[in-house]
Order: sequence, then structure tokens, then C-alpha cells
Amino acid sequence: MINYFAKGLLIGVIFGIPVSVVDVLTIKRSITYGAIAGLLSGIGCSVTDLFYSCISIFSFTLIYNFILQYQNIIRFIGSILVIVMGIDIINKKQETTYKKADISKIISFFTSSFFIAITNPITILSFLIAFSIFDIATILNKIQGIVLVVGIFCGTCI
Repeated sequence: MINYFAKGLLIGVIFGIPVSVVDVLTIKRSITYGAIAGLLSGIGCSVTDLFYSCISIFSFTLIYNFILQYQNIIRFIGSILVIVMGIDIINKKQETTYKKADISKIISFFTSSFFIAITNPITILSFLIAFSIFDIATILNKIQGIVLVVGIFCGTCI
């Protein structure tokens, strides 16, 4: 059991390396609005990884076929979100002062990170590759799957 958690933690740490648009957004929010904004943005991305790891582990075929069928729409929505985010960044005056975020903005930190990250269906394939690299071919029972998913979530939050 601890083996699945350790593998999940390692996979999560690998997936948590900041290389995506959402990670840049998280860093920007941390600088502009403070640690709580960065934390919530990062957790939004981690919840997406949690979602995709669950799909990969528990119901890959059904959801994967849906994503493949609608991948162009999903990519289009993701592209629009990234373009809107880029235009917003370009149009805003660069400020170096710290801002205090109100509650509606705090909620949007999580939700926007989640929705931007969820529009990247390649993540599910990345999880499958990671599972094969870490020799997680089959999950014998639901408990092992849950332990693996918790490990992944903890790893992405690190």
C-alpha cells in the first residue's frame, strides 16, 4: 500500500514541476496577490491532476473516448482561455505593489486555474505514460487506486 502512495507522490512531484501556462499564472498571482492567491491557483491545477489521474486509473476507456471525440472543441476552449488570459496580461499595467484580493477574486483564482488546466486532455496520456514508467499496469483494488491518487495529489501540491 505504501508503495502505491510513494509512486503516486513521485508522479505528483513530476507533474507539479512548473512548466505550463497555469503554472506561470500561479507564479504571477503569487507575486501580485500574495501566497494565498498562488496557493489557490496551484490547488486548482492540482485538482485537475487529481481528476485526470482518477480518470486514468478508474475509467480510462469511457472518458478517453469522450475526450478524443470532442478534442477539437476542448482544445478550442482552452486556446480561447489562454488567449483571453494573455490579452488581459498585456493590457494590464505592470504593477510591483502587492494587492489584496477580495473573496470573489480568491474563488476565481482556483476556478480559472482548474478550467484552464482541465482543457488540456494530453494530461491524461501523460498519466498513462507515467503509470507505465512506474510499472503501475493494473490496480488490483479500489483502495490501491485511491492511495495512488492521494499520493499524486499530495505530490502535485508540494
